[in-house]
Parts: sequence; C-alpha cells; structure tokens
Amino acid sequence: MGISHLLDRKPRQLSGGQQQRVALGRAIARQPQVFLLDEPLSNLDAQLRDDTRAELKQLHHTLGITTIYVTHDQVEAMTLADRIVVLDRGQIQQIATPQEIYAHPTNQMVATFLGSPPMNILPIRFEANTALVGEHPIAGLIEPLKRLPAKQGDRFNLGIRPENVHVASDHADLEIVVTVVEPLGRETLIRGTLPDTDTLVALQAAPQTHVRVGDRLPLQLDLSQALVFNPATGANLTAPTPPPKPSIGQKYR
Repeated sequence: MGISHLLDRKPRQLSGGQQQRVALGRAIARQPQVFLLDEPLSNLDAQLRDDTRAELKQLHHTLGITTIYVTHDQVEAMTLADRIVVLDRGQIQQIATPQEIYAHPTNQMVATFLGSPPMNILPIRFEANTALVGEHPIAGLIEPLKRLPAKQGDRFNLGIRPENVHVASDHADLEIVVTVVEPLGRETLIRGTLPDTDTLVALQAAPQTHVRVGDRLPLQLDLSQALVFNPATGANLTAPTPPPKPSIGQKYR
C-alpha cells in the first residue's frame, strides 16, 4: 500500500490519501467474504492512483474476493470491473461488461459517460430522403435511418466517438472551425464547432497534425461505428436487439 514509512504515525498525522490507503490495507488484512469500496482512490494523486489501481487489480486476481466498487471515475470502472452497473439519479441504466457498455450503450447517457473525451453527439434530421447534420448532407446515414425506419422530418442524435472521426484526405463529411488544440504526445486532441452552430466535435488526430485555432478542418466519419439516439428519450435506436426472455415454464436453450 506504500505506507511502510507511515507506521509510526498516529491517524491524525496522516493526510486524507494516506488514511484511505491505511483503511484499504486494514480491510484486506481482515480477509472478508465481500469488499465494498466507496471511491477508495479519490484522495490520491494521479501517479499514486494509477499505481494503486493496478495493485487492486492484482490483489483481486490473487484473493478472488467478490468486490463491489463504487466510483465516478470511468477509467477505474473500465479497468477494474468484470461487470459495470451504470447508475443515473439512482436508476440503473445498464449492466454489462466494460466492452459491451462501451460498444453498445443502452442510451445516450451511458454512451457519453464512458469515453474520454466523451462521445460526440450531433443533431441530425431526415428530410427529402437526406440525412442532414446542420446543413451538411451525410450520404452514409441515409440507409441506416431508413432501416429504423425514419420518416420525413424526424430528428435524431448521431453519436460517434472521437477515435472514429478523422481528418479528411479527400471526401469530407463535415467541416469544423477549430477552437482547441491539445498535443498529448502520442496523439493530438482537436475540438471544434460546426460552422454557424454551437455543436461541438472532438477528434483524436495523429501527433504530426498541425492545425491552429480558427482553422477550418474537413472531417470524415467512420459511420460503421456510429450510433443513433432518440433525442427525446435518449434510447439507443441502433442497439442490438436482446434475445427474448423465456416465458414461465420455458427453459433457456
């Protein structure tokens, strides 16, 4: 737990993060049947949080003790969990494996909660057999919307993650006005708005991508990874249909 140098101190002499690690060590030493950990890493600095998260993962594998882990940190949830329960205002939104929740969120709340930066949400409308984002027609959306099926005048929200938005080399689906450029070493995070709107778009570009605030940047969307949400309910309209539950007396096959 990284606390061997603290063993001669009284509890009041420990910082909040140090007290958390002491409490975690005491819980592990008791060898319980179930752990309930309520944001145990929240008071740790970034480096120690990463190290302790890895230690917890290793400890769970070694001890094999059922653990209920409460967190607002999506990285902790994705890296530590076998199954995630996503709650919003006390209501369960989805229960699934981390990868299932990331790839097939049940609604827009879940989709935007997991992922950093969060999923882009673009308002679209279906008019004259054309899918429009703002005033930009997106040809690749026409068939998916027809399969919903969409009617003339219907409105939807298009969800697409930043890793599925690319700087266009030839044909562009959209164009943004760059507002923020964040070089991160292995990638460059770019944020911008659709012209004449307040709709934000984020993408993860190659580190050698050179753009400046105010530039107009053409984008291509990987629509094979896009989701469509009902703007009123937030429901994922492109989620896989779950298998029907068996009726009373019917056995699962």
